[in-house]
Amino acid sequence: VTPLQRLVTAMKRAEAGELTVRADEGRPDELGVAARGFDAMLTALRRSQAELEAFYRERMVRADRFAAVGEIATGLAHEIKNPLAGLSGALELLAEDLAGNPRLAEVIGEMRHQVERLTHTMESLLSFARPPKAHLRSTDVNATLEKVLFLIRQQGRNGAITVNADLEPGVPAVLADPSQLEQVFLNVCLNACQAMLPAGGSLTVRTRPGEGNVAVEIADTGPGIPPDLRASVFKPFFTTKREGNGLGLAISARIVAEHGGHIGYRCPPEGGTIFTITLQQVRAARAENAA
Repeated sequence: VTPLQRLVTAMKRAEAGELTVRADEGRPDELGVAARGFDAMLTALRRSQAELEAFYRERMVRADRFAAVGEIATGLAHEIKNPLAGLSGALELLAEDLAGNPRLAEVIGEMRHQVERLTHTMESLLSFARPPKAHLRSTDVNATLEKVLFLIRQQGRNGAITVNADLEPGVPAVLADPSQLEQVFLNVCLNACQAMLPAGGSLTVRTRPGEGNVAVEIADTGPGIPPDLRASVFKPFFTTKREGNGLGLAISARIVAEHGGHIGYRCPPEGGTIFTITLQQVRAARAENAA
């Protein structure tokens, strides 16, 4: 009975939170097998605990970083917004005065472009640091995607990119903020189109119902994401584009997470990238909230 009592004592110590306890005494009988199994379980539990602690430490660091970014962004908005507006107005007047001088008009045009880019970066930074509250309601995913694809087709670069829509009719409504959802789809589609330029390619958007969710796939035929960069795709300020600010996908990931959904991607061996955005159906989300 004594070995059994020692095993029970070890279990009680583990239950009290002492995960470093060991029960195995090297016995060859059934009690020894049970003790070794118990020790293996504790080892797995310690490993899981360490992973969870590392995960939440990272989340806390990110939260602190986002708070700092929010403070910086708010300060930048006050310090930069008015001068930028004044500079944009002055450049517009200069462009009218110098319209007859092609060389100077080109320089002014580039200056206006850079001012617009800086304004867009500042607005993206504010959106990331101080996101607007989502107003969730029943939303038609297909209708939202149709609006986005209309904009994408209007911005087509001389027909270099073909846009295909494979939207399954009758897809269930999702619980979402339509304007924020439109922003997510537009960010991902624009990134896909930019990845295919200048060679061009094909953008395909699909919708499929799942068990309590709706999946949206956005696929491109570009070169794909290099393996060494894949871990950084959703990190703020990460970009490989000369004029990118690296906030589009980070904002999209945050919005999808706040909607209770998931965004991920895969790079097939044949090339290209497929982003998948999964959103909760209205009935499934309400049932989960009620529970």
